[in-house]
Amino acid sequence: MAKCAEATLVDLKHWQLGDEKVWGKILESNIAAGIIMARIKYWRVPKKMPNTGTGMSIYWKEYYNTHLGSGHVEDFMDLYSKYL
Repeated sequence: MAKCAEATLVDLKHWQLGDEKVWGKILESNIAAGIIMARIKYWRVPKKMPNTGTGMSIYWKEYYNTHLGSGHVEDFMDLYSKYL
């Protein structure tokens, strides 16, 4: 937690407490915090991350966005093709 706080310039107490309202604001404005949180979420997935765009889009939908999320595999692929 201390390393995450240092890397994101977010006070350690926020990493320790995990207040949803506070974290909503942090994640809207702190790209480093968003990257770390996404990495932690993916780290907890027991399945290896694929190395193809299609594989990553399916993995993202299943493990990050979930079937309840509003994101779609096609949207992921559009962004993947555009930026990578």
